[in-house]
Amino acid sequence: MMVKKISGRYLRPHVQDSGVSLIVLIITVVVLLIIAGVTIYSIAGEGGLMNQAQSEQHLQKILTFKQEVQMDIAEITNAIGAVNISPTDSRLVDRLQYRGYTATPNGDGTLSLIKGDMEGQINEDLTVSVVGYDI
Repeated sequence: MMVKKISGRYLRPHVQDSGVSLIVLIITVVVLLIIAGVTIYSIAGEGGLMNQAQSEQHLQKILTFKQEVQMDIAEITNAIGAVNISPTDSRLVDRLQYRGYTATPNGDGTLSLIKGDMEGQINEDLTVSVVGYDI
């Protein structure tokens, strides 16, 4: 680098700064960490996408169980030709057990059902309730 002397002063040639300063680098890293934290929380945090997906999956499982029981009841009542049938009717109980349910009359005119990890109840009007849920 050549130094020139003009009117008693030494002048250095103008050097252009082409590098990134340490402060700009630190600010960039902090902003990226904040964005990463927000993104991770929105995916994995409480109420995040993963929890929502698991809740939706569980709800779908409950609704599928309820629909399966309703279809089985409809098929069984149609097969035995019964119009007005009680949930505790032995023909219905036997055929539900044959289809893989654990069916237990409750004594109040309803029938408890268990299949896999799902538990339901057939009410007196042959509607289906899933135990623990108002669906």
